[in-house]
Amino acid sequence: MIKLYIAGLYGNSKPETIKENVECARRASVRLLRMGYAIYCPHTQTEGLESEIPRHVFMQNDFEWIRQCDGIYMLKRWEESPGACDERDLAILIQKTDSSFGIHYEEDDLLPDLR
Repeated sequence: MIKLYIAGLYGNSKPETIKENVECARRASVRLLRMGYAIYCPHTQTEGLESEIPRHVFMQNDFEWIRQCDGIYMLKRWEESPGACDERDLAILIQKTDSSFGIHYEEDDLLPDLR
């Protein structure tokens, strides 16, 4: 299976915004799983831990998961998230040494159905 890391806007100071962003990531996760991809979605994996874990620890964790994947899937509005921008920057660096590493954008909707 092709492994994709899901990157996108997570939150700000408003809990309702975090919930909306997590729901968007959850819907993308379901769609990608149904299409035959293996996914890692930090939104659903670590939701609610931000008060207990420093941001740099989350980012170290996320970077490690990105390195383990075959590509990254950028959710709509990803560019509004400093973390997602950093994740995309890492993906670009990986792609320079591994041309098979994919950078995919939700708004392009170009991923093939693998089923």
